[in-house]
Amino acid sequence: MLNIVLASPEEYPNAEERRLLYVAITRARRRVFLLNDSELLSPFVKELMEEGYDVTIFGRLPENNVLCPECTEGHLKRRKSNQGMFYGCSYFPFCRHTQSTCPDCGTGLPVKTDGAFRCRNCGQSVEECPRCDGWMQTKKGKHGEFLGCSNWPNCSYTRNIIERKK
Repeated sequence: MLNIVLASPEEYPNAEERRLLYVAITRARRRVFLLNDSELLSPFVKELMEEGYDVTIFGRLPENNVLCPECTEGHLKRRKSNQGMFYGCSYFPFCRHTQSTCPDCGTGLPVKTDGAFRCRNCGQSVEECPRCDGWMQTKKGKHGEFLGCSNWPNCSYTRNIIERKK
């Protein structure tokens, strides 16, 4: 008897919220303004954009569009700590993934394109770690500077810095 009164299960995720959004949009006379985090667009806004509606996003857009490799939902955002700049997942604290900045400019994010890492800020190519999907960066230890993987502590690959002849 209860099944007669209850609505049948929806095929869309968040179907009730989606229905309310579309009711609000269709009741508008001229324009609809949706407040949304510009760095974490809701699935409803993405759906409107994919359907070809005229969607304008105001505010600060993401510095980069690099998906978090750990959770694959958030984007890597530049952050600052007492130890310097780094990139962290926008879904923090639910995802704690971090990545180091470019070893040359100190602000950009090296991204793998065409098999090589290149900084999105300064364009400098960055050496790839031979053991994982990280890149090599200069680190300081008790015996001086060395190259270590950006994915430390997950990857412990290190090597000495080889001086180039001038």
